[in-house]
Amino acid sequence: MTTIACPVSPFFQSAAQPNKYADKSNAVFFGRLCKTENLSENMQIAEFQVLEAYKGELNTRIRITNKIESDCSMAFGNAGTNYYVFGNLDDAGKEIIMDGFPRFFPEHYANKTNMLTRLDIKQVTNFDI
Repeated sequence: MTTIACPVSPFFQSAAQPNKYADKSNAVFFGRLCKTENLSENMQIAEFQVLEAYKGELNTRIRITNKIESDCSMAFGNAGTNYYVFGNLDDAGKEIIMDGFPRFFPEHYANKTNMLTRLDIKQVTNFDI
């Protein structure tokens, strides 16, 4: 099997066009990573506390199954890190399956690239945690 390195940083590419990812998502939120569990080398489970919801009817806790399937896939970092997440919730509204290209950004990266200034959706819910 031949692997090809990701030609552009997934964070850079996605942060440059956040509306492209927001349009394809039924959930967009800013949240704190509570914990992760590596089920295998290629699969990670992450649990988030939603702090701000930008799109979708969200619970305050969201689980993400992160499938790390290519060189362009990324794993979530340390618990306590804040992320902006774009994804599609399941019918129960509790889980997002993230496969292939990551659609999440650490807060510091979003700030560094001014991602929020290009995002056309507005905050809809602020969870007082």
